[in-house]
Amino acid sequence: MTPQAKGSSMRNTTRPQAHQATTSVVDPVQPQSVTEVALVWRALGASPIKVRLDGSKAPAGEWKRFQSEPATEDELDQWFGGASAGVGIVTGYGGVELLEFETLVVFTAWCRLMVKAGYADELRALCNGYLATSGGGGYHLIYRTANPEKNQVLAGVDKGNEVFRYPDPTEMKGYKDSIVLIETRGVGGYVVLAGGDARVHPTGRPYKRIQLPESLARERMRMWTFSDLAVGKTGRRKSPAHPSVLTPAPDLLCEVSAELRDEMFTLARQLDRRSPKKQSGEHKSELSRPAGQGIPGALPGVAWAGVTTWEEILEPHGWRRDHSTKDSDRWTRPGKSGGTSATTNYNGSGLLYVFTSSTEFDSETTYTKFGAYALLNHGNDHEAAARELVSRGFGDPLKTEADTREQHVIRLAVQREMNLEADEMARRNRASRDMRIPITRTMLDALEAPLPEPAQLVEGLVIGEGVTLLSAQNKTGKSTVGVNMVRAVLYGEDLFGRFPTHFPADAGVGVWNAEVSASTYERWMIERGLDDQHAKRLAFLHMSGYPVDLLLPVWRDYAVNWLREHTVKLWLLDPFSKIFRGDENSATDVNAWWMVLREIMTEAEVPAAFVIHHAGHSADDGRARARGSSAIEGDPEVVLSYRHGGKEGEFPPDNKRYLSGVGRIDNIPSVTLDYDTVARRLYVDESSKGIETDRQINDDLEVALIVWDLLEGKNDAAWVSKQPVKDAAQGMSDRRVLAALKRAHARGWIEITETPNGKPDEIRRGRICPSRTVSFQMAVEDGSK
Repeated sequence: MTPQAKGSSMRNTTRPQAHQATTSVVDPVQPQSVTEVALVWRALGASPIKVRLDGSKAPAGEWKRFQSEPATEDELDQWFGGASAGVGIVTGYGGVELLEFETLVVFTAWCRLMVKAGYADELRALCNGYLATSGGGGYHLIYRTANPEKNQVLAGVDKGNEVFRYPDPTEMKGYKDSIVLIETRGVGGYVVLAGGDARVHPTGRPYKRIQLPESLARERMRMWTFSDLAVGKTGRRKSPAHPSVLTPAPDLLCEVSAELRDEMFTLARQLDRRSPKKQSGEHKSELSRPAGQGIPGALPGVAWAGVTTWEEILEPHGWRRDHSTKDSDRWTRPGKSGGTSATTNYNGSGLLYVFTSSTEFDSETTYTKFGAYALLNHGNDHEAAARELVSRGFGDPLKTEADTREQHVIRLAVQREMNLEADEMARRNRASRDMRIPITRTMLDALEAPLPEPAQLVEGLVIGEGVTLLSAQNKTGKSTVGVNMVRAVLYGEDLFGRFPTHFPADAGVGVWNAEVSASTYERWMIERGLDDQHAKRLAFLHMSGYPVDLLLPVWRDYAVNWLREHTVKLWLLDPFSKIFRGDENSATDVNAWWMVLREIMTEAEVPAAFVIHHAGHSADDGRARARGSSAIEGDPEVVLSYRHGGKEGEFPPDNKRYLSGVGRIDNIPSVTLDYDTVARRLYVDESSKGIETDRQINDDLEVALIVWDLLEGKNDAAWVSKQPVKDAAQGMSDRRVLAALKRAHARGWIEITETPNGKPDEIRRGRICPSRTVSFQMAVEDGSK
């Protein structure tokens, strides 16, 4: 019988009834304080408690007495009337019980099972009472029942199967894994509620009461076509959807009958993926069992099971086959009109697995055919059942059974197949959740309605809608570029004194600093001189020492919420190598990271990102190329190169820096920057003619200072030969030293007497004392000014 054909008496007895609050504490459409939340729950018959703000989710102080009596209104006012606090309730008291789902995937699967079993209306009524998301991404469903039980796990996975992870500072490894998929909180338990301080959870995210998405309560989920999507028939928002705002505390709870509660738990147990805790009957499975009567050496139960079907075992006791799937047969228990109460032969196992607790079988337990027969016909007396089968000519009790290699291989194969199926399901769920249809345009559209050029955050340097990557040579002070850009956009100043910036006056800047300590980075910003008005628009996330991985859903969601919270429109990540957790040399890993970064930007409505990365080596054109896979530079719209005038890997020889770039905006120039070490300010050096000219000036100055040092304390007529100068100029070739001597002579720093063949002979001090504070407007070529 289909769920629609169920008798009306059953539907009337199982539908939850709304339990109205005995006192109207606050208008439910108005915002609620934590005190008001606690009072509403007390009026609903629950027992509120205070929760710590240390991320442990634990009750604050002694709470055991509130399992039998609720706190008074004065106590609630004392707990919640002052500083921020977390709020929870004791479960079990007043019949209150919690059904908790660890992830969106498992909650969705349970909702679909409820609808398929004919309980769509009951599902809506349950969720209209209290449905909330937790700080870790789980789902909480609270209701009232006549006989709540102790806490129990209904579904989970085996250890080593990581299905859910979120940051937890109380753990040594910095995060917590969960192997529980669905569990209850009843007598002796408690639950954290929406409406309290977000710091109760280790992620720092709040608990929020939400509505059940209508799509989960439909009998059939609508399959949209691309035509529907193109004309907007789906009702999907182009931008990330925001759920309706609900008050943290409900004004009603649903009363759940014992029969409906049993169905809810039975369906939850169908999602259990743990290995069986125990096997009633025989010690091993029947994957390779012998068959036939009177087999010499065979156990009586094994020989009997080989020629006996599950129909012959279960149907005489009122069980009915509901339907079959490709992986198992589904059975309905006695006294129930339809639905799945147990399965047999899942993936060829030959076993019975019972979900419900409303039969003589134990729930969440597997049974062999012999084990089920012994329970149903001999009160679970296996010896009596075996004697009866022997009397009927089955088997030989002297035979012992042992696992074979074939059995072990088959079990592993079944487990591997289930893991692959779970991976594929997770991939499809992720793809469905994140699906966005790209824009389709024709060439006629391009001609008649051309799209605007991409906005520029910094004219000619940084794109305003997309990603800009800065590949910086070692020891150039790459973070200083970020500090200068943050100051410029917040104040609306020209970056480096030349490049205009375009940034909304009310927008925020978010800096994810994984390079230096929090105090160091903040001191750098203080040295750039931010006042209070502009400083409040700048938010830091200091990540040094924290294993941040944006590919994990929990970190992806955290990033979206953090960026929204601080109204970030420019997201600076410094550096890429310490925020990216994959293999820098893998294009697959890098491309996946870029895709997630852009998904986060889209969902958080952040138009521009500025990512700083280490350079590996200089390209043929002298540009500092990003270290790692070519995919690192392949995704960003703009790639900037930042280097000093010295050799790769060495410290800069001076305060000069050289910035150039390639990308999808016009006019990315090659400029020389000078660095003011006191103010931590970079500005364009208008006198510089580029890196090669600056290198010549440095060489000239170096050899001139060597000559002056060698002649220190001697009279004006004293001189040195070129050889001591060559010896002192470490790292410079003889050819470079001779060329520098010639140019230094032209600058007036030294005087040279040449040999008849034109080579330097006697070198004296010149009329001008060389100094590193002197700059020159023109280059000196071939010894002439």
